[in-house]
Amino acid sequence: MTYDESERSDMPQPSWFNKDTGGDELASEVQTVTTDNVLQRIRSTYDSVTEKTTSEIARGLCSICGKPLSENNVVLCYYGDLVCNACMILYNGRSICRKHTEFYLGSKPEAIVLISIAFGLNKNDIKQISKLSENSIVIAKNMLANGGYVKIKSLGLIGNSTKITESGAEIVETLVAAYRADFDFRIFLENIGWSKNVETGPGQK
Repeated sequence: MTYDESERSDMPQPSWFNKDTGGDELASEVQTVTTDNVLQRIRSTYDSVTEKTTSEIARGLCSICGKPLSENNVVLCYYGDLVCNACMILYNGRSICRKHTEFYLGSKPEAIVLISIAFGLNKNDIKQISKLSENSIVIAKNMLANGGYVKIKSLGLIGNSTKITESGAEIVETLVAAYRADFDFRIFLENIGWSKNVETGPGQK
């Protein structure tokens, strides 16, 4: 996934952020918390030599894009990660992130193959439009079949027929939301005519 580097936090996190607290130099620590996840920590330390107190602030970062989080720009992923509003994806009424979409629902190649099947494309068409290798397409198709997202039916000597299942249709929008920030995925969506055909639904042309 690509992001504008200017939007990332250029300030390195203090060494103590997201680590166990400890040390005699700790005078006080204030945490801003959502559920059990820390959005911000402020640690004040006292130097007995200079007799001065200094404070360090560490802000939580989106687990996907790395942008600083705030109380108005944070979502708790169903699986426990904190993400910014822009990286939140909806699936079955729950907020999830790209990382868990990829882990639980499907990788980008699987998303490409699933959408292609939904649009009625065969293996050769998928290869031409997506630029995926034949081996990558076969692996993705098998993973989708194992997950119950497509059904492969043997046609004997003619070959196989692959159809998207109801479960597969339910995750298409989620996969599109997860990967559409990637340039190559956007190009794929343009080539397959996603924006022109999405109104009537994939596979219903």
